[in-house]
Amino acid sequence: MCRLQFSSLTPVADETWEWDGTNWTKLTTDVENRKAGSAVTYDTANHRVVRYGGSSTFGSIVESATSTFRDDTWRFIPYNGTPTARSFAVFRRDPVRDVIWMLGGLSEFTLSSSSIIYNDDFWRYRDGQWNLAEGSTSSFPSQCATALSAFDTKRSVLVVLCHGSDIFEWNGIEWKAPSVTATPNSRRFANIAYDQTLQKVVLFGGYDEVNFRDDTWTWDGTAWTNVKPKTKPPNRGQMAMWYDPIQHKTLIYSGVGRENIDEHVTRFEDMWAFDGTNWSEVTVTGDKPGIRFGAPVVVDPNTNKVLLFGGLKAVVDPKNDQNVTQTYNNDLWMWDGGQSKWTLIPTERSPDPRQNAGLEWDSGSGKFVLFGGFAGNFYFSDVWTFDGTNWAPIQDTATVHRRRPTRP
Repeated sequence: MCRLQFSSLTPVADETWEWDGTNWTKLTTDVENRKAGSAVTYDTANHRVVRYGGSSTFGSIVESATSTFRDDTWRFIPYNGTPTARSFAVFRRDPVRDVIWMLGGLSEFTLSSSSIIYNDDFWRYRDGQWNLAEGSTSSFPSQCATALSAFDTKRSVLVVLCHGSDIFEWNGIEWKAPSVTATPNSRRFANIAYDQTLQKVVLFGGYDEVNFRDDTWTWDGTAWTNVKPKTKPPNRGQMAMWYDPIQHKTLIYSGVGRENIDEHVTRFEDMWAFDGTNWSEVTVTGDKPGIRFGAPVVVDPNTNKVLLFGGLKAVVDPKNDQNVTQTYNNDLWMWDGGQSKWTLIPTERSPDPRQNAGLEWDSGSGKFVLFGGFAGNFYFSDVWTFDGTNWAPIQDTATVHRRRPTRP
């Protein structure tokens, strides 16, 4: 007897039918959402049907869910060994505890802007090993939208910003939500970095659902300060941002924005540096990576140079700035703050093109680590390492931990 999910031709309901070689019979069973393009097979060892992946019948996102069918029952297969596919996750090195922390992120089960789901898990990563993090969860940053993170080395805490305004801190034992009065406006697509010279977290830009922003804030562990620089970058979001140990300043690169809602969007290829008081434009020698959105960066602790990976690259027609070609990239660039120069690093192989991935230095392996991200209709959960010369995948983690909520 063969049991199949007969989904693509059912007009309304998610149904399961059984074929006995002669006739179809509709089964009474729990609901399993229809998908297109799933891989389905029969597991002879466990006497069950196994289904993996596919995309929602009413959506275009490719998923990585695994479920089984036996005894007239669909069962979701949880796997808690590694994180699920996601983008916009916290992926930040903790040099004090010698681990990388990974938190939240936009779930692969997000179907549209009106159906957004954020992950609520918290992991530690070191030398190819994932472990669920333990500790107090009373102030856990649940459903942390467009999470931003930085590690405050002065106070030895991971700083996480949700919605561009809600601040949380992890000290390795417990989460705390500091009580503050004045806070930045809620926003998406901003960025933050911990400035070693100022010994403060610096926040810049973002999008507040009406306009892109150009405000600068600093966080010292107690209060936010709205800095009023005389010079500053144009309004933008989705820029790369880091503290440059060579220039001793916080830098931003590229991004997209506009001054007000009546203007056309501008895609930037410029660089700016913040000295604690004002921003100044950085003069770059030679080629640049081009216009990039959501390109992760990491500082090499051994050389103090910076790596930038992939992102969504935009090429603007010089004759018509509204004619733009955008592609996901997987190239690798190095920034040398001493020479104010970008250099393209050739590699034999690379991770798939993507944006909004996590990129950090892993002291356990002595390599850089890339995790997750998004491209087109796919969320990634793979992990790659870069040894300074080549990329290498270390595991395939395309698994799902929990059932997708039933669509209303």
